[in-house]
Amino acid sequence: MFKTKKKFKVPAFDINGDGVVNFDDVLAVFNGTRYYQSNSPGLVKEKVKKIWDRNKHHFDVLSVKIQARSRKGRSVFTRLISRSDNKIEKVILNLLDEFNDEHLTYYRDDYARLNKRILENESKIASLRAASILEESQKYTHSITKMLNENDKYDALKKRAVEYFVKRFALYGIDLSEEHAETIISRVDVDEITQMNSVFYVISELLQQLSEAKKHTNEDLNISKKYYAIFIGLLELQIYIQNSYIKKVTTNYLPKLLNMKSAAEALSRDTRAILKRTEKDYKEAYHSNIQSQELSIKVIKIYVKILEQETACVRNAMSLLRSRLELAKNTLNTVTIAAELSSLIKRNDKLYLDVMELQTPDLIGFSNLEMKKEFQRLTEKLMSIN
Repeated sequence: MFKTKKKFKVPAFDINGDGVVNFDDVLAVFNGTRYYQSNSPGLVKEKVKKIWDRNKHHFDVLSVKIQARSRKGRSVFTRLISRSDNKIEKVILNLLDEFNDEHLTYYRDDYARLNKRILENESKIASLRAASILEESQKYTHSITKMLNENDKYDALKKRAVEYFVKRFALYGIDLSEEHAETIISRVDVDEITQMNSVFYVISELLQQLSEAKKHTNEDLNISKKYYAIFIGLLELQIYIQNSYIKKVTTNYLPKLLNMKSAAEALSRDTRAILKRTEKDYKEAYHSNIQSQELSIKVIKIYVKILEQETACVRNAMSLLRSRLELAKNTLNTVTIAAELSSLIKRNDKLYLDVMELQTPDLIGFSNLEMKKEFQRLTEKLMSIN
């Protein structure tokens, strides 16, 4: 995935995340209130207009470079990957910065922070309850109650984060149920998933704007080729994002999960071996450990299946884009009628719908709360492993 420069910046002491420091932040310390930006239905179109207005020079440079490559028959984009000082790389990264939706990342990070606090509290509660039994004391009751109340608040804030994630995603033409959204927002690849879908939608909207601009060129072939070269550059950007996702999953996330699975299976085998020779008084505890280990292995297998299926879908989506890109490159070299270029750009609408359908993750529900929590623990663990 591209590393972009833009971050959703929150000033120091901006507790509620609204971008300013005021009395509301003092209240947020006590009530946990978070600020989320309103999700206007026209937000994406406004964003596309701003992108175009702010980046006309970048689009011009991209067009010139793509057309130069077309004339020379050389792959500038291939060189982009290996040469950090390449002009096109800077243009692509600047554009991707503009395309990204930092608020989707913010909602996801907020959810992850809250979930981490809940898991930490649950671990502390379990320890205190065990201590209460061992010490035959009620002195931990207040602390336990306090953390349980905190977790109730965190759960409510998590629900709010999911609600806003759903609303924000809907702006990009994707309607998710809250259950579906929570499955996505709990995944280790959520940043890549949200980038693919939000950036692709923005590019689709931008291509519509290119098509509209094309109507006012009086079928001038040179101007039409300029816009068409931008179209090719945006297709290549989409393919690069997909490639980056596949690489991240296959070289990072999946190997980590498979290592966890091997370790969990080895531990389960050892536990079963000990169970066979242990004294009767300890068998119940070992049976309980085996159940916990089996749950972990089961959820890891589900996680692996999710990522493998998603990777296969992204490969299929990338295949569609590669076919369109091959046609687009060939057309730029051979076209003599400006109207042909306009027609090809317009046909991108159906392509976008097909790609988005493939890339939107399926809903995979959990049969019980423990499986859901184990899935979230695995995500936390995956993100903590370097």
